[in-house]
Amino acid sequence: MLKHSKCLLTFGAPSHRIESQLATASQILDPKASFVHIPNIIIVTFGDEDMPSVETHFVKANGRIALTVLHRVQTPHGVS
Repeated sequence: MLKHSKCLLTFGAPSHRIESQLATASQILDPKASFVHIPNIIIVTFGDEDMPSVETHFVKANGRIALTVLHRVQTPHGVS
């Protein structure tokens, strides 16, 4: 999830879609994570309300538009 977050920031994913894409990936991979996106930073929190503690990571990257690479990040493996 952290690498995926970094890739989305680095390759210029549309900021209005980052949180929803990460939430969808989290549901599929089931790590129980939540996300907050602010410019150049994604805050990733692993855990849920039932756990006594959570793990928080700050993912920072300077973005740039790289449409070919962004397409690869957003496309399921093996699908073109």
